[in-house]
Amino acid sequence: MAPLNRMARTRVFLFLIICTQQYTHAAFPQNVPIGAIFSDQSREETTAFRNRLDMLNKAKDASFKIVSEPKIVDTSSSFNMVNAVCSQIKRGSGGVYAIFGMYDMPALDAVQDYSRNLQVSFITPSYPPAYSKGSDFVVYMRPNLARPVVDLINKVYKWTSFTYVYDDDEVFYEYFTYA
Repeated sequence: MAPLNRMARTRVFLFLIICTQQYTHAAFPQNVPIGAIFSDQSREETTAFRNRLDMLNKAKDASFKIVSEPKIVDTSSSFNMVNAVCSQIKRGSGGVYAIFGMYDMPALDAVQDYSRNLQVSFITPSYPPAYSKGSDFVVYMRPNLARPVVDLINKVYKWTSFTYVYDDDEVFYEYFTYA
């Protein structure tokens, strides 16, 4: 991974400050805007995101409030994802510190390019793709398990054939990139 540039280090530092709540009231805004982008099929993730924000904002020791207006878009469309990212960034006058959201494979390159060029972190619970060109501004909350699973099958168990049942094409491309 390429070394983080100055702006990326600043954003990572700010994210760590938010997470650890080691700051003073005078140096930090009362409301922290975070963008959110979800597909209409990701109802569980949207609900979990909103519930967690409510929990954080209602905490007795909360020194700030996380403000978010989630956008529901067709995440398989690069055009819709770029519009959603840009609208989250320009929201109000101050923009957002980061964007949390889901993506589909066809839109990943656009999300990576825009988050890198606009220097806004995109935090996603989606799995990282095997073929991604990567970005210092895209944070995957899940590890890429394709290589370890393929190594387990080929090197540990030494299977010559197996059947893998999957529910979307994303998983298919992940695993068979290594096969």
